[in-house]
Amino acid sequence: MSITCQIHNHIATIATDDGKVNVMTNDWLNQFSRTLDEVCASGARALVLTGRPGFFSAGLDVKAVTQMDAAAQKKHLDYFAQIALKLYGLPLPTIALVTGHAIAGGFIMASACDYRFGVDGPFKYQLSEIAIGIAIPEWLPVLFEASLPRSVFESVALSARPLSPQEMHENGFLMGLDTEPAALAGRTEELAAQLAQLSAQAYAESKAMMRGARVKATLAGLG
Repeated sequence: MSITCQIHNHIATIATDDGKVNVMTNDWLNQFSRTLDEVCASGARALVLTGRPGFFSAGLDVKAVTQMDAAAQKKHLDYFAQIALKLYGLPLPTIALVTGHAIAGGFIMASACDYRFGVDGPFKYQLSEIAIGIAIPEWLPVLFEASLPRSVFESVALSARPLSPQEMHENGFLMGLDTEPAALAGRTEELAAQLAQLSAQAYAESKAMMRGARVKATLAGLG
């Protein structure tokens, strides 16, 4: 399995590296969900989510998803939504260190984090759903409410246009950008350490106030 989790100084780091493009299989989603539960139970005070060099994640297995019938496809996408919403509502600070391409589900998981840093380079961020024949699901805008202006999200989602790391920085999706992965990792760790010093209870309650009702309503609307 391609997921590892380490906790140091109350900061958890979940890394995905399958040696390829970090596709999110059903087994991956199951393990990722369990790992989020373990992080919460551990008493960690911040979480960093990262990928492998060049690929944060290519998202779900496109070939498998597009070959499913409509009912199976909806069930699979709804399950992915449940896991992404779980990350979005996680009661501790979350940071995505986007190590390269962030496509479809990878882009969504990065958006579900509270803060994002990205490695600069020839990488793309893309919501490719419409390009592969999948309509934008009703739950998707919720996961971008805190990371992109509505007009930018709609443009990106409806056009399936890939954006560069620089464009993502300019539109506010990324709070930091660097060509050197090591330097960016250092900035990510610095922010995680700062966030870990905040009141865990106050952070959790504030995040629940801001997102809890929307998450609950969105989950209730899934099949």
